[in-house]
Amino acid sequence: MKSKVKVIDSLWTFAVAVAFAGPFALPLLWRNPRFSIRTKLLGSVFILVLTGALLWMTEVIFKDTYNRIHEFQELQRQSQKQSESSESSESSESSESSESSESNETTPQYPPTKDTAN
Repeated sequence: MKSKVKVIDSLWTFAVAVAFAGPFALPLLWRNPRFSIRTKLLGSVFILVLTGALLWMTEVIFKDTYNRIHEFQELQRQSQKQSESSESSESSESSESSESSESNETTPQYPPTKDTAN
């Protein structure tokens, strides 16, 4: 007659716990009487290496994302500076042209006459 396995000692329970809790599932591995010491050691090493690899990949992804955000912000700043400088140069050109057009309108410049030339 086959003895009934407790839910906490089930391989599926352990697999789900590893998937969701990572190394925090190791006590389930070590308390399970069905696994030998060798299996427990190999499983522990595997879970710790897997956890380390996932943490390292997370760090790489975060650093890459941070660098991309930083580059994007720098590009935004450069774009704003360029647009501000082009707006200021356009406004100064338009004010110069408006001043010259105003001076032309207020003081008409006629060709000199013979009387005023002397």
